[in-house]
Amino acid sequence: MFGGVPQEVLMAFYTTLAIALNAGAPLMQCLTAYQEQNDNKPFEVVLLSVIKDVGSGKPFSEALAKFPKVFPNDFQSLVAAGEISGQMDTLLVEYVEFAEGQAKLQSKFKGAMAYPAVMALVAVGVTIMLTQVIFPKFILSLNLKEENMPAITLYVSKFSNFCADNYIAIFVAFVISAVTFFYVTQRTEKGADAWDAVLFNSPVIGDLLKKYYVSRMVHTLASQLKGGVPGMQALQICKNSITNRQFNKLIVDIMESIKGGGSYTDGLRKNTHIIPPIVILMFTIGEETGSMETVLDKIGSYYDDQVAVAVDAVIGLIEPLMIVVMGGIVTTLALSMFLPMFDMGKNIG
Repeated sequence: MFGGVPQEVLMAFYTTLAIALNAGAPLMQCLTAYQEQNDNKPFEVVLLSVIKDVGSGKPFSEALAKFPKVFPNDFQSLVAAGEISGQMDTLLVEYVEFAEGQAKLQSKFKGAMAYPAVMALVAVGVTIMLTQVIFPKFILSLNLKEENMPAITLYVSKFSNFCADNYIAIFVAFVISAVTFFYVTQRTEKGADAWDAVLFNSPVIGDLLKKYYVSRMVHTLASQLKGGVPGMQALQICKNSITNRQFNKLIVDIMESIKGGGSYTDGLRKNTHIIPPIVILMFTIGEETGSMETVLDKIGSYYDDQVAVAVDAVIGLIEPLMIVVMGGIVTTLALSMFLPMFDMGKNIG
């Protein structure tokens, strides 16, 4: 969501605008035609304001700038560059390709990040159902006393009773822990740096994070440079579009290096813990040959494929782990119920 406007609505707007302008239609006519077919109420307000401003003679980029939460900085900067160069139609076509690629990349990344959380919720849900619903009824039906229970049955029984007696305290403790964790890792600089270090140094997740943010950075930078946006402004847009602190620091290092008369590569070399050597080499080649946009596109395409591979690796690692965890839970509960039945059978025999 961008300022209450779904991403798919914005993508439809970008695509329609790019096609219409590329076909030679006037901007005002394109905006009016799209507004007439639009059925998203939050975006309707935005469109009417943009149409009013453009109709009164204001630049399209100035009309968009009123809605920074709806239109991302990279889109606004390309529109402004297109107005100056007279190539807005071409730049918008390229932006649509860029935005579609980024949407697919983000979808893969979010899917990989959400998968462990979903599996954990399933494990917790199954555990609660078995220990709080099925197991207590089973124990009650057998009329078992604690002194007659096998060790594993006694352990599960005590765990079940503890959860049932203290579920409010457990829930409150969980909420407090979650809020504290979020605050420390997202709102404090030291906590965020420590959490980033843990994530980036983890065997599989760290590899995925590095590849994902490298891909986002180079794609955004390439898109801006090809649109004629000045280098420092393009880097600032990259910084604003990437929320990760480690990569924000990387981009700041590049900007400071360029301000001091250095190069992109000088800034990258300060962050070798998150930037692979091949990326530094490719940036060096791009600077030396003057073909930075082409090199960035190639890096981005390569890392798009690498992100897909890394996502599969994350899922491939988590699936067997979850099978082991779920198998352990089910096996423990099954033994806790079957062992008393075996003991009763022996006693009857």
